[in-house]
Amino acid sequence: MEEPVSPTVSSVKKRKLSKSDIGEFPKQVSSWTQNHLDVLGIFYDSRPLVDLNILIDKASSPVIPKLPTCFQPVIDWLKYYFDYNVRDYDDHRNIDEHKKDVEQMTSCRTRLLNESSGSHLQYMLKNIPENEEDSVKFKSLIATIWSSAIEFVEDLIEYMVIKTQKATIPEMRYRDIHRSFLHVCGLKVRSGESKKQVLEVRKYFVCSEPDLRCTISAKDKDDPFVPSLLLIGKVKKKKERQRMKHEKFTASELNRFARNVLGQHGGELLLERDFSPFMSYEGSTLVFGAMCIGTQIIFTALEMDGEHFLAITTPEEASDEENVGSSTIFYTKPYDILNSEDRCEMYEGLLRFACFQRNYVF
Repeated sequence: MEEPVSPTVSSVKKRKLSKSDIGEFPKQVSSWTQNHLDVLGIFYDSRPLVDLNILIDKASSPVIPKLPTCFQPVIDWLKYYFDYNVRDYDDHRNIDEHKKDVEQMTSCRTRLLNESSGSHLQYMLKNIPENEEDSVKFKSLIATIWSSAIEFVEDLIEYMVIKTQKATIPEMRYRDIHRSFLHVCGLKVRSGESKKQVLEVRKYFVCSEPDLRCTISAKDKDDPFVPSLLLIGKVKKKKERQRMKHEKFTASELNRFARNVLGQHGGELLLERDFSPFMSYEGSTLVFGAMCIGTQIIFTALEMDGEHFLAITTPEEASDEENVGSSTIFYTKPYDILNSEDRCEMYEGLLRFACFQRNYVF
């Protein structure tokens, strides 16, 4: 397995712009561009990480544990029942091909409905933990996965039916697909509107309101602090028909597919920093996120130390541009949830997130 990219990559990057080049910071990060990140010293890494688990393993405290063997039947079940593979799915395909995709998904839904829930659960619980407390937690997670399976398939069918009609796909439909896929991987997903973030950046108050977010269940119900697990920024439609390819992919390509996506997402991660419980091996705060463009998803992690964050958010320090350090946003290759191989590569990592979210340690 390829080693994680060294975080020192960001330290050699130099800002190309100064504060005077961009003027005031927009009040909404949805209007930020890469130029705003450049002035703040926030850079996307030069190349993607090859696997979601490598990104997750950047967290050193707390560690997001590996999955125990009892989860292998769960992953096998997901691979078996969601075995459809719609490659290069887009508007250039003819109606007959679209209809075949709908038929394929309808067949998947029929299989799920015709077989009793008992048989599904029995298979996924094949290696149930022996400890009683762990067993209860495991069963609860499996119940979530099973109950979300039909929702995911039906959201995809609705999406494909719209495609057969050659109608415009609204961004809301993409958001629903990503939400239901995260559900079927065991994650609890909240609306981004449930928590609006505000931060003073360079003497300007800016705010962020992402589409979706995953928060961590509080161990103490009376604790008002709600830690952030995974921030899903604005789900965007693609500007171009082509899918983003894995080969030679870099973050710089994303602006070609969705306007200002890099600047906006970087701003969203920055405003989420105070709510992330994760630390990297270098002692910096780590903020996990995801960019969703069409049916593709790129997972991200902002690594920012306290000194750099203070320089950005303290007016006295921010006025001295030499004191602004640099931070890196790491990211994965793009995964397409319409592609069977891509989904299979995400199951393990997303289930790790789901267990951590629920404070499940097996």
